Amino acid sequence: MSSGARHYVEAERLAKIAHQYNQGNDPVKGRAWATEALVHATLANAAAEAARITPDDVDPGTWTDWHRVIDDRLAHPEPMAMRDHCDQG
Repeated sequence: MSSGARHYVEAERLAKIAHQYNQGNDPVKGRAWATEALVHATLANAAAEAARITPDDVDPGTWTDWHRVIDDRLAHPEPMAMRDHCDQG
């Protein structure tokens, strides 16, 4: 897993690749890349929302769970996987 910021950067990168395919002659690959970009954008949004909650916003267990996940990801970041299974143009 990655941090929200890394998901955001990955979403932007994948969206650019999708745009290149959509401008070319392969809209099917463009849609596939766009779908993957949307997944990363959604994960970035979820991480941003989780990072801004306070104990007053949710029950204490939920707040503790979210911040445990966030703290673990910050302490043990994993690199984004390289997509060698797909042709990037």
